[in-house]
Amino acid sequence: MRMVRIIEDPRQSHKVEHCLLDILVMAVCAVIAGAESWVDIALYARSKEGWLRSFLALPNGIPSHDTSGASFI
Repeated sequence: MRMVRIIEDPRQSHKVEHCLLDILVMAVCAVIAGAESWVDIALYARSKEGWLRSFLALPNGIPSHDTSGASFI
């Protein structure tokens, strides 16, 4: 996770509800587990929320598939 922290967040800070670090880590974990779409990533994150909360902030819970996908545009 140290390397992910150096990625600059280009999003408008006043519109941000989810930490970019959280979104990136969730996406990487989900893809390693076989996710092939943003919907798959969101479903994976919801099913593993307890585990993800053990090392991610998730101040506003699990982001939707639309939110996660938009973070990568």
